[in-house]
Amino acid sequence: MQERHLNKDIYFNEQEFTTKKYVIPFINEHLKINNTIHVLEVGCGEAGNLKPFIDLGCKAMGVDLNKEKMQYAKDYFSNYPNGNLLTLVVEDIYNGGRV
Repeated sequence: MQERHLNKDIYFNEQEFTTKKYVIPFINEHLKINNTIHVLEVGCGEAGNLKPFIDLGCKAMGVDLNKEKMQYAKDYFSNYPNGNLLTLVVEDIYNGGRV
C-alpha cells in the first residue's frame, strides 16, 4: 500500500486533480458541463472526484458504504462554497433503498 492510500488528504487531492485535468475535459467533449448537470458517483469515498463538479455549479450526489470516508467528506464540505450542491449518502446501492 502506498502513502496515498493511507493519507486521506493526499488521496482526496489526487482525485480532485485527476477529475479536473482528465475527466471533466473528456466529458466536455461530449456534453457541456454547466450548472444544469447532475452527477452521481457510486463508491465516492471522500468525494474528491465530485469537488470539481460542484465547483462548476453542478448538483452532485455521492454514495458509499464506508461511513468513515463519508464522514471525512461531510466534514470537508460542511462549510465549503457550493457544498450545498453536494448530497452524501451512506448506503448500499443493492439494498434497493430510496435516497
